[in-house]
Amino acid sequence: MAPTTNVLPGHGFVFHFTPITGIDNTTSTQNLGLFSRAVGGNPTNSVFGVEFNIFRNEEFRDINDNHVGIDVNSLTSVNSSEAGYHVCGLHCFYWDIDSESKDLELEL
Repeated sequence: MAPTTNVLPGHGFVFHFTPITGIDNTTSTQNLGLFSRAVGGNPTNSVFGVEFNIFRNEEFRDINDNHVGIDVNSLTSVNSSEAGYHVCGLHCFYWDIDSESKDLELEL
């Protein structure tokens, strides 16, 4: 994801869970290496993924160019949020009123 002079950076990465090794018709150079246009959105994919994305792709209805998304059988996230984290005291959770949300820039 880190940009390099005169080299196009990747758009992000995804941790994915599949019942098999590999998905047919995919390529490492597009769609985070997870799906191709031919198989994206197929309910028989049985794929769950968490994407860390630094590119807003309108085709997949991305919310912005710095987000984390939950993907189920498709790169169109079922839920996504701007990348960030929560800071709170020793015994609190991110949903506590005392927690503070901080933005996190995924790209260097």
